[in-house]
Amino acid sequence: MTVRETMYGILSSDSALAGLGYGEENVYANGAPDSPPEVGDVWLVLNWGEEAPGLRGQRGRTRAGVWALTIWFYDRQRDYGTINSAIKRTRDVMDAIEQSGSVLCTSWQGDGVDGFDDVYQAAFRTSTYTIVANGD
Repeated sequence: MTVRETMYGILSSDSALAGLGYGEENVYANGAPDSPPEVGDVWLVLNWGEEAPGLRGQRGRTRAGVWALTIWFYDRQRDYGTINSAIKRTRDVMDAIEQSGSVLCTSWQGDGVDGFDDVYQAAFRTSTYTIVANGD
């Protein structure tokens, strides 16, 4: 299982996030070039950034790598309380990852400002992590 698949599985199956409305049906893995299809009032997108080698000199598919992951939380009800609760829960989930599949650890890098997306007509915030993992 890839790093992207592992992180998607962890976040999309969390019952507390689902209780806030961010369940499997509206967690998007950013695996397509297009925006998510029409969705309900809340959803999140896993936006993968740069991948870099974690340790110099390692070779092969099992080398450690470092991934940048920004999670975008949306809410059409413009409720930053729901978004903030989801961000806090995500931080708890990410902090609890000691090792899951290829993921070795995560490090919270910070949260973004309150924003509004004109296209989706939704409030949003972001939360950014560094993921250290083996493999793809």
